[in-house]
Amino acid sequence: QLQRNSIILKNNYTFLDHKRNKTMKFGKTLEERVQEEWQDYTVKYKSMKKCLPKKAEDSDDDIDLHQFELTPSYKEFWSLYNHSVEAAETFYEQKRNTVNEKLIDLTNKLDRLRMSSLAGGGKLSKVESLTDLKLSFQNFQVEVDHILQFIDITHTGFRKILKKYDKRLSTCTKEEKMDKLVEEYSYLLGGGLMAVAKDKI
Repeated sequence: QLQRNSIILKNNYTFLDHKRNKTMKFGKTLEERVQEEWQDYTVKYKSMKKCLPKKAEDSDDDIDLHQFELTPSYKEFWSLYNHSVEAAETFYEQKRNTVNEKLIDLTNKLDRLRMSSLAGGGKLSKVESLTDLKLSFQNFQVEVDHILQFIDITHTGFRKILKKYDKRLSTCTKEEKMDKLVEEYSYLLGGGLMAVAKDKI
């Protein structure tokens, strides 16, 4: 049964490497490669991109940033940006707590198994058998890996939309914003406690 659950878990956590297809547009990547129940926590890349002005095809003139700042689209862009930051933080906090609880549970089961083995103890429960516990750790590793991939694609989403902002408006916003993001939300660069949990598996 646990072997079957392991296969189901891997199927439920379908999350393809967003770096694999260089030709796919990033907005499409977010839609197709993030599992449905996590979509609410993704960077609102496509919606933010739609807020940005485009140059006229027959013009080489830069878009006037000051004029853009007076438009509803400007306010909408940064509203979506802030919403995306808050959503990413909510996702991380929820998953951090879940992962921590699961890691403690699995570690306790492993400790009980070791103690029972050293003591030559009685019959182990099915859940605490060595084979089943190994499968539980494998499932847990799959889950943590996909959370780390989601964090990575979130970081990429912020970087790409800010790069698009700079390109459309001839500004230098990306570097400052990304530095501030990583300073305040260090988990975006490396996974934070998720990476620590993975090392403990």
